[in-house]
Amino acid sequence: EPTFITMSWDIAQRKEVNYEIWTSSEDHNGAEFKRDFQELAIDLSPNTNFRPRFFIYDGEYRGCVGGACGSQCILNGRYCGPDPDGDLNDKISGADIVKENLRQICIFKVLTSAGGNDPAKTKKLQQKWWCYANDFANNCYGEEGPMRSSGDFAACAVEQMRKVGLDQVAVNKCMADAGGVDCPSSGTCQKNTLLEQEIRDRSNYGIISLPSIVVNGVLLRTATGSGGAAEQTTAEAICNSFASGFAPQRCDRILNPMGTGNAGIATVTFT
Repeated sequence: EPTFITMSWDIAQRKEVNYEIWTSSEDHNGAEFKRDFQELAIDLSPNTNFRPRFFIYDGEYRGCVGGACGSQCILNGRYCGPDPDGDLNDKISGADIVKENLRQICIFKVLTSAGGNDPAKTKKLQQKWWCYANDFANNCYGEEGPMRSSGDFAACAVEQMRKVGLDQVAVNKCMADAGGVDCPSSGTCQKNTLLEQEIRDRSNYGIISLPSIVVNGVLLRTATGSGGAAEQTTAEAICNSFASGFAPQRCDRILNPMGTGNAGIATVTFT
């Protein structure tokens, strides 16, 4: 006999769904997820509002302020990242990861600003972020590991921006305006407003693993690792968060892949 499942959602349903992907430039699972999800994200973009988010370690909380954590942090130990290769004295460092995360935040911010007051144009421009993020993961931080030096790592990022057609001057200005990545030769290091926002919001959401997905302000707790299951679960969560009658046609195929009604919907847990 048929089995009936009742699903209860502790999440607001909206005409347009807002979602965030929390990851980091050294996150291999996140890189795989973004490669898998790019096409679907672009397909759903007319009906969704996407924002990339980045896991930044709070150097003040970890006791790094003052330089105790060395090359793993920027701005006198305030913002930190994990050493990608585990060698604190060689190759790229956690500081390089923080800088790249800030670069990707600014790339998205610059693309969003370039769209002006035209939502359709803005969403079209934001698609370039996906191109850059995946090109960076493939070419600058591949499966064989990261580049051998900070200089090569940064140069590779610049090359990917050039290939995608990004405004490097605007991106660099965004990074500097937020507080930059280096302390002044004299005086006190200032906070970086964009990185402060990531730390604050990560704490509020309770982000503890990567990649993590937030849909309409609620953290998705299940199946957010790499691979097709994570992509499908995230897609289902997004599609189930549309108000009645506002889900795009693509959601019909996502929620009913075999044309069997609700029988094909997986259980998704929000916290």
